[in-house]
Amino acid sequence: MLLNPVYLLKSILLLLIFVTNANAYDAENWMSGLDGGAKLGQLAVPGTHDSGAYDITANVGETQDWSIAEQLNNGIRFFDIRLANNNSSDDFEVRHGPLTLGSFNNLVMKSVNDFLDLHQNEVIFMSISDEDTLDKQRLESDYIYASGSKFYQGAVNGSTALNTVRGKIVLFNRYNNNTAVGIGWGSLNIQDDYNLDSECKEIPTTPWTTQRVCGPFIGLDYPKKAASVLAHFNQAANAYNNAEFWVNFTSANYYGVYIGNNADWVNPKARDYIKQSLAPVGSIIVMDYPNRTSAMIDSIIENTLNAHASGALVNPAQAAITP
Repeated sequence: MLLNPVYLLKSILLLLIFVTNANAYDAENWMSGLDGGAKLGQLAVPGTHDSGAYDITANVGETQDWSIAEQLNNGIRFFDIRLANNNSSDDFEVRHGPLTLGSFNNLVMKSVNDFLDLHQNEVIFMSISDEDTLDKQRLESDYIYASGSKFYQGAVNGSTALNTVRGKIVLFNRYNNNTAVGIGWGSLNIQDDYNLDSECKEIPTTPWTTQRVCGPFIGLDYPKKAASVLAHFNQAANAYNNAEFWVNFTSANYYGVYIGNNADWVNPKARDYIKQSLAPVGSIIVMDYPNRTSAMIDSIIENTLNAHASGALVNPAQAAITP
């Protein structure tokens, strides 16, 4: 692949800085160090899948170890929020499929609003989807368009400048794909191959015959999921100069289980790709248990800081890789 030599030099210099000081940025304020003219679609952003599914009994359906507040404080800036109606006229239920996780007000919005009050140079990207019977009209009147709402009130795309949305929540509309506020889910480039394939094995049944047996007890095809993640990174790299949104889910499961196993296998592959890349990744990376993989979040943030820190040595649009 071809690399801009100035960007290569800059990456090496910044790598030396990070090796010398592993805490070269503040995870709570990492976006404050970015050039305000950076395009949203060219940022590498750490995110979480089913962000509210933490601290679940017996870990069934759990996808995270951290609360929303802990995720924010550790650098996560994209949140996958799935909602349904509950018995309240001024709240919703956060869901993961049939699992009820808690109050939208308390579990999500309080943490997000409090965080933005204290970190006004940060931006939060929030995907909201209808998990079951969501009152979309009330969601918009009480939250999205409400007076004092921190949701950014205009449309965005991958070319929108970071300064335009600092201190705001950028809606990724997954509940009706409307693009009037934020951006519709259908306008994104998404990899979300979430169903793990089981592996198969030929088991001898007689001295002359075998039977093909498949299932998680034989094995799950984590390499296939990892390959999907890496292929999507390469596609995003090819299109980097287009400044589009690329959303890459490292998460997957087998009928709702083996979530942690997938994260243990796939997240390190994603981290290694990002750490070894000498060009901007330009993707939102949506993960289960990102804290369980050493330097997972760091690798994403550092990739963005390399390309878009205030006073960057090169225009990142000129530094994209060409596989």
